[in-house]
Amino acid sequence: MATAIECPVLRVFGGGFSDALDLDGNIERVSGRLRKVAEHADAVGVKIAMETHDSWTQGSNVKAVIDAVNSPNVGACWDVG
Repeated sequence: MATAIECPVLRVFGGGFSDALDLDGNIERVSGRLRKVAEHADAVGVKIAMETHDSWTQGSNVKAVIDAVNSPNVGACWDVG
C-alpha cells in the first residue's frame, strides 16, 4: 500500500509493554514482528521508522529493537513532544 501511494517511510509504534514479559522479552516481541514487516518493506523499497511512543519512549530501548531487527531500512522517529 505504501508504494501505491508513493509513501517512502512508514511510521510504526511498538505499543505497550506486555506484563507477561521482562524488558528483553518485550524487545524480542516487538523486534520479531518488526523484522517481518522490514523484510517486506526492504523488498519494495519502503523505510520503516519506529516512533518513540507508548512504552517505547526510552531511546536505548528503541535502539535495542532497531539493532535486533538489523535492517538498513529500519530507523527511529524521535517524538520530542
